[in-house]
Amino acid sequence: MTEIELKFLIDEKAEEHLKTRLNALQLVDGGMRPLRSIYFDTPDHALHRSGYSIRLRLDGGRWIQTVKTRSGLPRGLRRGLYSGLYSGLSRVSEFECPAGDGELHLDDIADKTARKHIKRLISGKRFDPVCETHMNRTSAQIVAPDGTRAELSVDHGKILAGALSAELREMEIELIAGTVDGLFDLARDLLTEGGFRFSCLSKSDRGYLLAEEGRIDVPMHPRMAKPVPLHATQTVGEAARDILRECFDQITGNIDLIRVSKDPAGPHQLRVGLRRLRSAFVLFCEQINKPEMKRLNEEAKWLGQEIGALRDRDVTALDIVRPLQQSCPDEPSFAALSSLLAAERAKTRKHVRHVLKSQRAMSFMLDLARVIETMPIGKTGEGDKPIGKLAKRALDRRWKSVREHAKAIEKLTSEERHTLRKELKKLRYTVEFMAPLFSNKRVAPFTRQLKQLQSVFGELIDAAMIMELFSGETALGAQDPAAQRAIGWVIGTRMTKSQQDWHEAKSLWKDLKDTGAFWG
Repeated sequence: MTEIELKFLIDEKAEEHLKTRLNALQLVDGGMRPLRSIYFDTPDHALHRSGYSIRLRLDGGRWIQTVKTRSGLPRGLRRGLYSGLYSGLSRVSEFECPAGDGELHLDDIADKTARKHIKRLISGKRFDPVCETHMNRTSAQIVAPDGTRAELSVDHGKILAGALSAELREMEIELIAGTVDGLFDLARDLLTEGGFRFSCLSKSDRGYLLAEEGRIDVPMHPRMAKPVPLHATQTVGEAARDILRECFDQITGNIDLIRVSKDPAGPHQLRVGLRRLRSAFVLFCEQINKPEMKRLNEEAKWLGQEIGALRDRDVTALDIVRPLQQSCPDEPSFAALSSLLAAERAKTRKHVRHVLKSQRAMSFMLDLARVIETMPIGKTGEGDKPIGKLAKRALDRRWKSVREHAKAIEKLTSEERHTLRKELKKLRYTVEFMAPLFSNKRVAPFTRQLKQLQSVFGELIDAAMIMELFSGETALGAQDPAAQRAIGWVIGTRMTKSQQDWHEAKSLWKDLKDTGAFWG
């Protein structure tokens, strides 16, 4: 059978809220029960590397043998040793049978293919416990508005591997009958208080990670965009799903980072992820429900603006003011300005973290996950056609728009330059999405020149941002005489540099235009 469930990591507050709510609704029967699960593998973890897990679980005095496999899932799902979950949604094949004596019996695996493959993988090798989970589970059956029935489980306990252990709090919503849409409805209704992260690993994955690396989660770091390995025979619908999943991973990974870290790359990469998402919405507008896409696009724009305020202050403090301060160590006004910016960054970061924990942001993430994981893959307009045809049309459209906005580049106003920069970004994201479909030899020169041009335009926009940040009676530092001299240095330096940047931008645009389209 296929097991479908949504999985979330939760904090202590969310755990207590969920348990209190279940008790108030009188859904819990029998309270909390202990679960002990033992996962077995060969010394080289051959089963795990092949997408299998096999466990013995002790549940209420009864031993159950369970085999789970990701082997039958679509290509691209199993991404190396730790395959992960998309948008917290797990789809695996599961085969259970009683294990009355608490011992494994491979001949009892119901699926013939899985049984044969597992026996071949472990043939002649030792087969021992790798890790265990000891969980206290509170569970209840719940029903969504559309009639979907699911089992909600709130787990709190430990994962163990040898002498190592780590605490885990997790919530699972497993589909019993109904739709995946219904699962997301239930999650949205239950997680109103925030305090959750989409789970990217199963409990067994976490156990193996503990055994091999001494931790149960992937390290938090700024999540940059990754290439999506598209191929020419892939349908438009499949490509849309894979690209949107990558955007989702970049967004949620950096949201998780910003909540706990001051790393300035987090806000930057989150803003990039949101912009890439909006470009993907335009690219695959035929595959996504129009009203829902429009609403999510507006929510992504809102969140990008909130994050942008922090990113602008980070850039000002770290990339603009700090280098000037280092070049003028005897100028005391820079210390005053740096102190002012540090306080402003801390205040903005606090606000951004509050926004990211808000119900609005949480709902955006859940609704985005729902759209990605329930979107039709084919038989919807162009959804079942090869991605290559859409790629060329989309690149043509973006390239035409850039050329149109750059037609009178010598006379562009500040606002028109900003518009051109946004069009260049949209072109770059579309190129990055579709690049795997073309020869790198053809793509690389165009991409390199496009990035250089976009970088220079970024410097120009930073200069405009500095003017807005530090100009006017209510601007930052306006009432701080000690910082005013440094602000004058900053504005003067950026305005001089922007003149040089604009001259370079015009030259780079000529080079890019001369290179021409690689997809023609």
